[in-house]
Amino acid sequence: STQSTWDQIKMMDIPGSSFVSLVAEASKETIKIMSYNVLARAYTVQSEFPYTPMELLKFEVRAPRVIKEIASCPPDLLCIQEIDVYEGFYKEELGKIGYETQWMKKSKDTPDGVLIGYKKGAFELIGRYDIEFNNMKDFETADLRRNTVALALHLKYLANKKEILLTNTHIFYHHDFNFIKYSQMSYLLTELSAIYAKLGSKPSVVICGDFNVWPNSNVIRLLYGSPPLMTYPDVKTPEHKEILTYFWTKYGAPKIPLRSSYENYQNGLKGILIDSKKEAGDFESSVKGHPALTCITIKEYETLDYIFHSKELTPVKLLKIEDTIKVTPSEIYPSDHIRIMTEFAFSQ
Repeated sequence: STQSTWDQIKMMDIPGSSFVSLVAEASKETIKIMSYNVLARAYTVQSEFPYTPMELLKFEVRAPRVIKEIASCPPDLLCIQEIDVYEGFYKEELGKIGYETQWMKKSKDTPDGVLIGYKKGAFELIGRYDIEFNNMKDFETADLRRNTVALALHLKYLANKKEILLTNTHIFYHHDFNFIKYSQMSYLLTELSAIYAKLGSKPSVVICGDFNVWPNSNVIRLLYGSPPLMTYPDVKTPEHKEILTYFWTKYGAPKIPLRSSYENYQNGLKGILIDSKKEAGDFESSVKGHPALTCITIKEYETLDYIFHSKELTPVKLLKIEDTIKVTPSEIYPSDHIRIMTEFAFSQ
């Protein structure tokens, strides 16, 4: 019967997790951070996933496997996007595997939102900040806001008393509207700078999420502090150029320098370790270093998910991403995105 098939899928083993090492010696004091778009119940429409049987799209089948995936390779901090069943599933189930959670729904009638989980007893929650992109005052003529939100938690890691300002966001999705994504990231960085400036301490900064752009994009250029390139194929009209120019001119680069933790993934796969004495590479070299995919759509493999961090944290290991996956969701993979995770050492 279908029911027994579902139960079998729920019980199937999660593929083993392996890591790509970036440094020769393991650090004593590390922290693992995961980012994962788990595919909201509201968005599992058969037409969007024509290669996935309907029963495998069912929330009752996928969601327990998401929990199993997280439990099989548990991070200390967890950023999940597309949570639309918080009360009644994720809050309780993540609680059972040892996480305190905070959730923020997107604005207005958008059903899903972002969740941050942190290991019970390992962190002290100092503050919570809700960022609603609908409050953006720039460019009222263009619809840039799109009910997008970001949740930021100021946490103290009790093992070493170090503080982290951890942000989770899910940037607007549509491929033809990368100028919206750019304005949203610019807004988020500006809001986070304002929050950071008011804190008594100077925590390390981490921004996780589904940014819905490829590494070679103006949004990722912005995160690296580089000005927008108007020659990119995603800049399609004079209005796009105007909006990019406006946000870069007004807000500029992030006030806190950031890098993507997965920028050395390809080198790590080849066994090439990071030389800490060498200056970190430029934007172009970092773009090439990202994984081939973090998401599979009808059309193609896409790299859309990121963990950006400030210099107080050094990536030492990255969760390996299976790059031979053909279809998602599937019996094995419960979402159309693949989870990413970075183990960080605290810089001295």
